[in-house]
Amino acid sequence: MVPSLVTALRQIRADLATALTPATIRRACATAGHTWRDRVLDPVATIHLFILQVLHGNTACAHLPRLTGRTFTASAYCQARSRLPLSVFQDLLARVVEAVRPLVDDPDGRWRGLRTFFIDGSRVSMPDTPPLQAAFGQPTNQALGCGFPVARVLVLFHAGTGLLLKLLTAPLRSHEVAQAGGTHDALQPGDVLVGIGRSVPSHIRPF
Repeated sequence: MVPSLVTALRQIRADLATALTPATIRRACATAGHTWRDRVLDPVATIHLFILQVLHGNTACAHLPRLTGRTFTASAYCQARSRLPLSVFQDLLARVVEAVRPLVDDPDGRWRGLRTFFIDGSRVSMPDTPPLQAAFGQPTNQALGCGFPVARVLVLFHAGTGLLLKLLTAPLRSHEVAQAGGTHDALQPGDVLVGIGRSVPSHIRPF
């Protein structure tokens, strides 16, 4: 039921080319109230580079100019990426999900005829800034001023396609189980939800 990595990456590239057109990215920026100047690393180029970076295994920022044949520095790319509001990425994620959502209802991606989803949790570290420290906190074994803020992340995937349907963040001193209710609006009666990983109890739950 779960596709191979090569097949999944090929499908991702095809879906993104359709769902994340330059016009779509510009609309998301306009909706977020984000303004920019025409330059090499405008929002369209920056987001396409970000996706390319992820699809190449989170390759180094300095490797991107060689992958694309464009001239820019790793520092310029990082600055361009940091200028984009979080709401732009959230908007684009929602647009991509809606564009490929019909795949979720494909009978070939079901388990015993039921739509099946995985839920998993992880942690991500972030730059050490006062707003991020206040919002997420840092591990207790790190002295203040000597560590980085860490967020808990909970994701909901469609088991048949690997499509990420929901991504939720929360402070470090919280638990993924408390976040799980935030994924339920993507589910329907009769769906199967499978918890995986150490942070989410392993179980199979029908809705």
